[in-house]
Amino acid sequence: MSRWLLRYPTITALLITLLWGNAFVGIKYALETLTPVQFLLARFIPAAVWLGLMAARDWPTWGRVLRDHWRPLAFLGVIFIWGYHLLLNMGETTILPGLAALIVATSPVFVFLFGLLLREETPTAEKLIGLALAMAGLYLSVVFSDQAIGLSKAGVAQRAYNLGILATFGTCLSWAVYTRGVKSLARQADPFVLTGWVMILGTLPSLFLIDRPFVSALAGASVQFWLALAYLSLIAAVWAVLWWSKLLQHADATTLSAFIYLVPVWSHLFSFLYYGERFTPLSGLGMGLILGGLWVLNAKRPPPPQLAGSKGPPICGTALAWMEQLERERAEAEARAVKDSGA
Repeated sequence: MSRWLLRYPTITALLITLLWGNAFVGIKYALETLTPVQFLLARFIPAAVWLGLMAARDWPTWGRVLRDHWRPLAFLGVIFIWGYHLLLNMGETTILPGLAALIVATSPVFVFLFGLLLREETPTAEKLIGLALAMAGLYLSVVFSDQAIGLSKAGVAQRAYNLGILATFGTCLSWAVYTRGVKSLARQADPFVLTGWVMILGTLPSLFLIDRPFVSALAGASVQFWLALAYLSLIAAVWAVLWWSKLLQHADATTLSAFIYLVPVWSHLFSFLYYGERFTPLSGLGMGLILGGLWVLNAKRPPPPQLAGSKGPPICGTALAWMEQLERERAEAEARAVKDSGA
């Protein structure tokens, strides 16, 4: 089966995005039985155990990554588990899965904004257009969603709905911090091993929260809940991430990244089938603007012309930054020459 999955990367990518899209519906269903914190424990403790077994089988690789990067991995674990996933659980207690998936899909926008604050991103015209499209689509999707209009017609206060929206926005902010943090480590280790340690280390504090109400809730859960939990914990959280990492090593990353845009589409489809969530004309337009804006924001562009004698593309796409790099290389060469002459 492993060879088949790698032999047909398009089918495998479609399968993985379908699993991730359906996970939003599974989370909503699981939250009917457990609180957001309880579900966090129930989902990631089994995932951490499985990842721990994988680490034990290949300890030279996993152990080296832990030894070299345990501090940033522990920090990212807190952000990923107790920021991203806990806030997503809290958000889905009051909003429908399709809308939650669509908000989470805008995480690259927040990654870009965070990069601007850190001066790691260049605000090109194309990226600003993509940002504007995505934010306009997000506004339409939230304000004119099927759920928001239904609450308004029923005369029900939208406080819980708004809190769910804010919690899900917090998910996007957590993802921006996580992405910027893991980016600095990605060139030094296998991305799947990094993600595995993030999940394991982020889950460890949850062991202190296991109490009698949590055990009682699990004991009284239905068979359907346990099947959903196994799917969310082992299939969506571990198996899909593992195979996505393998695909990135065997297929074109740019092509694969396009499949990510299918996740909110799958989520809306499954949410319609299970919860009756529908598109309104304006929320449908909003989804189109979001996906279009993300495509513009993440589109690969040809690098600017290289300077004569250069070794690679300019940093940040600017001649000034490239000249600064050349100057640093010249200074390093002179320093090495002085050191060699002194020897």
